[in-house]
Amino acid sequence: TEINSWEGKFDEKVRKGAFRKTLNEQTPRMQFDHGNHPLLGGLPLGRWTVAEEDTHGLHLAGRMFDNWIVQPFRDAIAEGAVDGMSFRFSVVRDEWRDIAGKKITDDTELFELLYYGAGDRGPITRELIEVKCPEAGPVVWPAYADTEVGAMPRNPDH
Repeated sequence: TEINSWEGKFDEKVRKGAFRKTLNEQTPRMQFDHGNHPLLGGLPLGRWTVAEEDTHGLHLAGRMFDNWIVQPFRDAIAEGAVDGMSFRFSVVRDEWRDIAGKKITDDTELFELLYYGAGDRGPITRELIEVKCPEAGPVVWPAYADTEVGAMPRNPDH
């Protein structure tokens, strides 16, 4: 996906296996908008019961809590108003390359390409090789547009 943030403008992809170690160590917390919503804050929406990598990437399944504060978030997801996911991560290992595939190993060179623009060497690409992922959940504006989230409406008889 294309990232255009305070870090600079670049393409980013996640290598298969990037989540393996972190998922073996802990299951990410389920939060809405990375725990930054003014009503919900850092409270979890629920708990992930499945956290694994599949052929498409990070696959999560779980149960949302059944209470008044979570209900509006469940409704927004169930109705498709919120339809994307994101994950908070810190980079353990990554690799940067220019458009020709040349590896960028010098931090000063990387900074200059990100800060001043990559010009004819761009777009540059970051491949996430290993990440730590303490949190993942539904977001209003996902960085990776092809993510998806769904929820079943609450069963009032349940």
